[in-house]
Amino acid sequence: KIHIALFVLVYLLVSSFGGAVRALAADETGNIEVITEGLITWFEGKDKEAFEIFSKLIENSENPVPFHVLNIMIQEGAAAPKGWTLEQINSKWYLTEESTETYKALLPLIDRYAQQKNERAKIFMGDMYRIGYGVEQDGKKALDLFLEPANQGSVYAQWRLGFLYANGNGVPQDYRQASEWYRKAAEQGYARAQANLGFMYDNGNGVPQDYRQAADWYRKAAEQGYADAQYNLGLLYANGNGVPQDYRQAAEWYRKAADQGEASAQNNLGVMYEDGHGVPQDYRQAMEWYRKAADQEDATAQFNVGFMYENGYGVTRNNEEAYFWFYLAFLNGDKNAQEHLDNLESGLSKAEIERAHHQNAVAKAYQLYHVA
Repeated sequence: KIHIALFVLVYLLVSSFGGAVRALAADETGNIEVITEGLITWFEGKDKEAFEIFSKLIENSENPVPFHVLNIMIQEGAAAPKGWTLEQINSKWYLTEESTETYKALLPLIDRYAQQKNERAKIFMGDMYRIGYGVEQDGKKALDLFLEPANQGSVYAQWRLGFLYANGNGVPQDYRQASEWYRKAAEQGYARAQANLGFMYDNGNGVPQDYRQAADWYRKAAEQGYADAQYNLGLLYANGNGVPQDYRQAAEWYRKAADQGEASAQNNLGVMYEDGHGVPQDYRQAMEWYRKAADQEDATAQFNVGFMYENGYGVTRNNEEAYFWFYLAFLNGDKNAQEHLDNLESGLSKAEIERAHHQNAVAKAYQLYHVA
């Protein structure tokens, strides 16, 4: 009955396209009617009104549709809503049972606009099929829906096509096609595509391996504040690939990404402080950055925290704490942790080992709960 009511409501709204956008009352936030009205406004090119509707919706709603739309709008050049970053918007874009029904209810509206060759409806519907939001996941349908907007110059659609080909989502994996679509979006200044194209050159996927080209594309994205590109540019400087080896530059780019919460960059910045490369050697700083990454379930950082406790670098030596972090790293797939666990077990009591195991069981349960 609920499904039928939602469908009827959407149908009634669809039948009256173009109505004036009314002010949002607090109790309407997250309401299917308001979401529908926002979609219609966005599809019809009223960007300012649509942005206002969805910006208000996200303040009190966990429904992913407003976050989904804002994600696309920001990727296409809009500023993030006040108090939000793109990463925060993306972190809220996940499905629940309730939101699955919202996508299903909105499908007739979205399909109707897509049939009219509305570029935004096609992009939105392409995402639905790419991920399986309210429809059965179908990479081929997603590709078909992205193709026309991409050929019309949509950087978001071009980037998504590159992603589909690079990962073989519903289509044969084709790095050459992926790099071509990434390049189209990258040449329009789209940071994510620039970073992806840099990665293709970095690894020789679909293009000849060329570290200089990788560095150039990473830099374009990094200077726009894209954390993944900042981290990868830091790697190139640390290893002297495509650029002169320069630990100071590496540390600077790692820091930019680390300050945005990029776990691998946080860990690598910790390594720079531990070894004194590009920054003064400082075990306390190293430990602080390792912990930031470790708390994000980065297994290498968890190993490094264990190593610091095992050796008393930047912290008081504590074998029980070391065991805890090595075991957590082991559970998360670090292959080097086992040797350290074996060495530590001989010096710990049975009670200390059991306590570390219990703490790890709690930590893993917390991780699984929050991932779910």
